[in-house]
Amino acid sequence: MSVFIRRENPFGTTILPFKTTPYWWETVEPLKVENKEIPTQIDVAIIGSGYTGLWASIILKEKGLNVHVFEAKELGYGASTRNAGFVGSGYKLGVSKLFKIYGKDKAVELYNISLKARKDIEETIRKENIDCGFVVPGHLVAAWKPRHLANLERTAELLEKYFSLKTRLLDKASLSACMETDLYHGGLFLADGALLNPAHYYQGVLTLAINKGVNFHLQTEVQQIEQKRGKFEVTLSGKKRTLASEVLIATNGYTSSSFPEIQRRIIPLPSTIVLTEPIDQHLLERLIHTKSAVYDTKNFLYYFRFLDDGKLLFGGRTHLSFGSSITEAAKELLRSIYMVFPALKEIKIRNVWEGKVCFTLDQLPHYGRLTNGIHYCLGYCGHGVALASYLGKLTAYYLLNDPRGQSSLLTLPFKKGFFYKTPPWSLPLIGLWYRLKDALF
Repeated sequence: MSVFIRRENPFGTTILPFKTTPYWWETVEPLKVENKEIPTQIDVAIIGSGYTGLWASIILKEKGLNVHVFEAKELGYGASTRNAGFVGSGYKLGVSKLFKIYGKDKAVELYNISLKARKDIEETIRKENIDCGFVVPGHLVAAWKPRHLANLERTAELLEKYFSLKTRLLDKASLSACMETDLYHGGLFLADGALLNPAHYYQGVLTLAINKGVNFHLQTEVQQIEQKRGKFEVTLSGKKRTLASEVLIATNGYTSSSFPEIQRRIIPLPSTIVLTEPIDQHLLERLIHTKSAVYDTKNFLYYFRFLDDGKLLFGGRTHLSFGSSITEAAKELLRSIYMVFPALKEIKIRNVWEGKVCFTLDQLPHYGRLTNGIHYCLGYCGHGVALASYLGKLTAYYLLNDPRGQSSLLTLPFKKGFFYKTPPWSLPLIGLWYRLKDALF
């Protein structure tokens, strides 16, 4: 059975002027993965086959456990192969807010976890020879409003003082020298920002897990987990059951109603990406003079990178509810491209796709154990390539009672929303407020 299987047009017979599947899926040859029989008893059931689930399964299998990964759809279906391939340190919660909320000592501990994640993914890619186009051209954070420059300056000060990270503040003229746009008012260059092909990275990690002997169960949804005789009875689609000594939920933004204790703590939000047709080489040389990836300081942020063949990958949050028209989302992102790069007014879209980003109430990732004994690891808030990989490993060690699984993230409360349901009833109002803030403040 192939890893990436969703090739069909999800809009039935409607003919669209672009593909509606992630471009990254076209860059890999599907692996054949055996859908194993489900035994009556197992050591560990991992729910979700993204970066987190894969890395946790590898660590646990290396310790000699009988590990089974359950995936409701196909391997690589979710955010692990839908993201833009940005790899960096930090969290959605900015470093200046991290210091303000948690104080210097705690903030340093928390941020250092993200630095370890950033270092670990690069070392792992090189050690395991994962061919995923990993490069370190840096990231540019573009200031949407003039007042955002003050926060970027504070960010640079903290990163250099406490973490010895290389940064460079850019005024409007310096940023315009990097790319031909008048939309932004300056920016901050982060030297440790990296890029990769997320599908290639995923396939490399999946290959490691297969070679270790991890068992995979595709198209197998976990519908219920109940404590039974000191273990967990896992009920699966097709009326199948297995008894697991340990369970790890690693479903991130794709968490279903089968796990209400997790659902009440997260907010899945859609993010849409378009990929353009290749841009004329002469025009491209005029537009862009940096290899860096770019994201801005808006609430409904834009993020983009130029691929080696001249295509522009451009993402953003066009809406906060699922089920919206992907055609309308594509049109909005096209308008956004025109805003950033007016010279691209004639550009055509090649692919458009959507993925789920998993937000938490404190904008930080969480891992640990629920009161019922079930383990979890999720909530990367759009910063999941490095964090999901590294925290998947830490969660495995935590499950094993290995000291390597300890970190300051375990001391943070994993808060529930008040009168919360998924999706939150207040999302449309929140979306309007954020759009207003982007427009006025």
